[in-house]
Amino acid sequence: MHACAAEMPIYAVFAAQIYGIDLPFTSLLVIIALGIIMAAGVAGVPGGGIIMSAVLLQVMGLPLDIVPWIAGIYYLIDMPNTMLNVTGDTVGMVTVASLMKELDLGVFNANK
Repeated sequence: MHACAAEMPIYAVFAAQIYGIDLPFTSLLVIIALGIIMAAGVAGVPGGGIIMSAVLLQVMGLPLDIVPWIAGIYYLIDMPNTMLNVTGDTVGMVTVASLMKELDLGVFNANK
């Protein structure tokens, strides 16, 4: 989810810059908030970032002509995104389990 939350606002700002559209600060805040909300639903769907980028661009009133460009490079972006999502979720899980005193270090450090 971490990579998806960063990816959506990047697509929107990229589209705005390509078409010469100035985004005010409030629009940037809305884009970031929508990116975070949409990332919760798209992280587990293969290729879902392409659809969500189209949704975000449509909501922000940006041209949808950029979506095929995103689709063309999405395969290259998706692999590092998956790695970042899995790593972030694992770090979060271990941190919370450790803080809650629920982490069994014997099992965690076991080499099987």
